[in-house]
Amino acid sequence: MVKVDVEGFRYECLGVLEKVESLINVGVQNGITKQYDLSSLKKDIELLQTAKDVTNFKADRGFKELKRLTRLCGRVCCEVVVEPNTIMQLVVCNTCPIFEFEKNYL
Repeated sequence: MVKVDVEGFRYECLGVLEKVESLINVGVQNGITKQYDLSSLKKDIELLQTAKDVTNFKADRGFKELKRLTRLCGRVCCEVVVEPNTIMQLVVCNTCPIFEFEKNYL
């Protein structure tokens, strides 16, 4: 993995984490989920500098946690933000960093 790929992966994960934080707040406000402290996960992602770091991250609990949180946020989004099986869902999902992340890694 070249440096650009590492930076792209880090950028992608941070974008997903930002969206996750936003949807968790929506979920908490609507009683769907509990609040999560994502600071440790964010720090782990920010520290990714090399291909080895990315490989280790993908094998570690952090990546598994990020994937789990994306699924939780999908539930929040479908229950509160966007009605499933609508044109609006197509528009919103196709512009969401979580949707792209799930296509690539789940």
